[in-house]
Order: sequence, then C-alpha cells, then structure tokens
Amino acid sequence: MKCVQLALVALMTAGCVGQQEYVSAPDCPAPAEEESLVDPRYFAGTWEGQGCQNDGPCWTVTVALTGDEQGQPTGAVAYPSDGCAGQLEFVRWEAGDVAAFRERFKNPGKCVADGWLRLRLLDTKTLNFVWSHPDGRVAAGTTLHRPR
Repeated sequence: MKCVQLALVALMTAGCVGQQEYVSAPDCPAPAEEESLVDPRYFAGTWEGQGCQNDGPCWTVTVALTGDEQGQPTGAVAYPSDGCAGQLEFVRWEAGDVAAFRERFKNPGKCVADGWLRLRLLDTKTLNFVWSHPDGRVAAGTTLHRPR
C-alpha cells in the first residue's frame, strides 16, 4: 500500500476535529521517534467527551493518563456507552507533540481491538483525540475535556 497522509476531512466536516489533524498510516515506515517538547505530566489526569465516527455513530469516551518511569504517557481508555475499556500502550511521539498509542482490550465488546489512538494537548483543559483502525484508516475524533 502506498504510504500517504490521511486527512480527517469527514471528521472536520462533522465538527469533531480541527483542520490541523493529519495522521500517518501505521503500515507506513514509522517516522523517526520524536522527542516531545510537552511535559508528559500535562497529559496526566482524566479526560472525557463524546466522539463521533465518520460514518455517524457517536459514543462516550474517558481517557485516564499518568506518566511512566521513562516520562512517557500511559493509561487507560473506556467507552462507557459501548461497554468496553482497555489499556493504552504508548508507541511513540509523532510530529506536533502527538502521543501515539495502541488500545489493548481484554474484552473488546463492541470496540475494535488494537486501534490507534493519537492524543495531542490543545491547552491545559482540552485534548485532541483521533482514533484509527489497525490498518490506519481514520474513523473517529473529538476534543476531550477535563471533568469539572
């Protein structure tokens, strides 16, 4: 498959993510791991919101993040409205201080196993969330907020 950039046009049209969101397909050669300029501790905490797939369905999402011994973000993801939850396995930093994770579910339920989750801080209270299938097809996105 030719290595291309995937634009989130459908998600932008739906108002779920901003125009700055482009994602490399996971089957492309991995970009050199970048060193983030963002302190991973800023990712720490709970983030909540409602995500929408580019084909219409919406669902609730909660991401709980901490930092590990190497200073990388780690944590868990839950989709309460779909009845599934799992661990986030940090894969790499990508351009623009994006933290790329693989979702690892013990019981995926309605959720797609081994999807890619890319998170980027927009400010101290908002986190951009982009989800793609294991093959790199971007399927959902939203902005998460810290609960009040």
